[in-house]
Amino acid sequence: GGAHGFLPLKGKNSFTLAEVLITLGIIGVVAAMTLPALIQKQNEKATVVQLKKAYSMLSQAVLAEIAENGTVDNWNLGNTDIGLKDDNGNSILDNTGREKFAQILKKHLKVISTPQEGDFQFYTLDGTYLEALSKDNAIKNMVMTPDGTIYNVGYTNIAPECRKGLYHCIDMVIMLKPEKGKYIQGKNMFYFGVYKDRVVPAGTQDSPAYTFENHCVASSKPREKGRGCSAWVVLNENMDYLHCPDKLGWDKAKSCKD
Repeated sequence: GGAHGFLPLKGKNSFTLAEVLITLGIIGVVAAMTLPALIQKQNEKATVVQLKKAYSMLSQAVLAEIAENGTVDNWNLGNTDIGLKDDNGNSILDNTGREKFAQILKKHLKVISTPQEGDFQFYTLDGTYLEALSKDNAIKNMVMTPDGTIYNVGYTNIAPECRKGLYHCIDMVIMLKPEKGKYIQGKNMFYFGVYKDRVVPAGTQDSPAYTFENHCVASSKPREKGRGCSAWVVLNENMDYLHCPDKLGWDKAKSCKD
């Protein structure tokens, strides 16, 4: 032994270079397998926070306008679909109400003058391509806040059901950070209904329009898959329908861990 009684290390107790490299290789493989899942989970948590904030901002804007000018059905927005068809059988749309509501949002939200994106590419939750919309065509119906959130005003429909508070008067889409240039229903693109006196996320348990069961985890209409996920994200604060959809439901599990 040495002067202090320590024993020198024996060769058999040390690692060879090959053993170190094998161990590092195993660690690398495990990291490669787990890191993408961890990153995805973190991104989903960030989406939940962003969407809840955007929902709150939209609600505050609507309530502020109601305080000034009465309920939504008194705002003279009219109907986007006026019930007429062109020569090709397509609906003739009147976008006056959509543009008017976009101006109302600009009044109550801190808004960048125009969305900074180029063309918009829209997809369903399962990756089905929906459509492309040029920035020039979309700009009058959209407002963008400094954090990059886009509030896209959909159809206005001031029908008797809207006036009675039984159905939404305005179809709204909240668009968060695009995924490789894509806006995907149920991932970074979420639907909300502006009723006469409140804003409701699509897919609530008693939703008269999009439901979680029929428009998020499944869909009888391919174009609508992902439109009923908003309420799930806001109320349950997860996006677990991306991972265990068959297990989830308002009357079933609220997360993959349940």
